[in-house]
This record gives sequence, C-alpha cells and structure tokens, in this order.
Amino acid sequence: MRPSHLLLVVLLFLGCGHKEEAVSQRKSQFEAKASEMASKYDADESWVKSLAKCDSLGLPITTLHLQQTFPETTAHPFLFYARLDDLYKQDDKHFAAFVIPAFTYSMFGVSMYLELACTGEQAQELLKVKRDRWWFADVAIVARVDGVRKLRFSFEAVPDCYEGYEEAYIEIKPSRVFLVKGELLDFCEPS
Repeated sequence: MRPSHLLLVVLLFLGCGHKEEAVSQRKSQFEAKASEMASKYDADESWVKSLAKCDSLGLPITTLHLQQTFPETTAHPFLFYARLDDLYKQDDKHFAAFVIPAFTYSMFGVSMYLELACTGEQAQELLKVKRDRWWFADVAIVARVDGVRKLRFSFEAVPDCYEGYEEAYIEIKPSRVFLVKGELLDFCEPS
C-alpha cells in the first residue's frame, strides 16, 4: 500500500472515531436532560423493565399488562422515549401523538401509540421540533396516562365480480399496537 493510501485510511478511521464519539456524547447529554426532567416530575422510568420481564418469560404482552403498568387510578407520571408523529387540534384542545416502536424484541414485540392532550404552547414547540427534525423527531416525554387499550382494525371485503371472482380473501392479523391516552407534562429533545 502506498503511503498516501495509508494516510487516507488512517484519516478516515480517525474521522469515524471522532464522529462516533460526538454521537455518543450527544446521546449522553440527551439522556441526562431526560433524567433531569424525570426527576423534576418524579416520573417512573421503570415501566419498560416490567414489560421486558413479561417478554423474557416468553409471554405475549396484553392490554392487562399495560393497564397494570399504567394504572388509571394513579396520577404518577411516566417517562417515555418516543418519536413525534402528529399534532392536531380537536374541540379547542391540542393533542400530540407519539409512536414508540416495538419495545420488546421477541415474537410478541408490541408498539405503543401515545395520544396526549397538551397545551397550545407545547403544540407550537413540538411543531418546531417536527419542522426542524421531521425525519427523526425523537423526544423524551413525561406524561400522565389516563387509559390503555389495544387498537383494533376492521376491514371490509367486496367480491371482485369484474374479474369473475366471487370471493375476496382477507387475512386479519391481531394488532400489536396499543393506544395510550393521557396528558403531556413536559418534553425535551436531543441537542
């Protein structure tokens, strides 16, 4: 290998190392901000561990598991790491919708869709996050949970008489998405 090629390889390797270090440092700063926010609200961060325990036992996570994890009778807030999905206004109330992709990695992995009431100011701040980071709007949020249910989907099949078929075949798989409703208390975004 020529010396100039070796120098190029070394520079590329060093550049990648610095980039990884910068990403790691930003991630640590974000986690520190999120932890500080969780402490401020005394938010529960352990809910993921209780669901991971079900997963490690090979159990499918049910609505009852989530209802026990997020009891409706508690005003205690929870910390979530989620991706901002949507913002909307309905009946003079603002809402922010977040997605938590599959948080368990077995065949029973489930996702959560958080639909949280928020203030108009929070909606405007989140709109800036979505506009600035539209491709990757991950945030840490503190929220109170009012209820949990499994999303149900329905389909309608109409026979395709035009092509000569009289039946339509549809396979419906059970949903692995849970809808979590509540109230957004606070959020922070990565630096």
